[in-house]
Amino acid sequence: FKAWPNPASDHVSLSGLGGSQRLMMLDILGRTVLDIPVSDDVLNIDVAYWPRGVYLVKFGRNGHWATRKLMLR
Repeated sequence: FKAWPNPASDHVSLSGLGGSQRLMMLDILGRTVLDIPVSDDVLNIDVAYWPRGVYLVKFGRNGHWATRKLMLR
């Protein structure tokens, strides 16, 4: 899957999520900041008020997870 823009400042677009079941975003300390079910192939997330820093974006399907690093500035 793809996450852009990276680094981001006000929104993040995620694509290639087709068939995934869950999307999670974790801060650098491993705390879950977003955990939602996903049914669309493209998702836009408003991150304008999130604390700046590094996040991990994970999406899962059938017990398998893919992870990307995302920077918010």
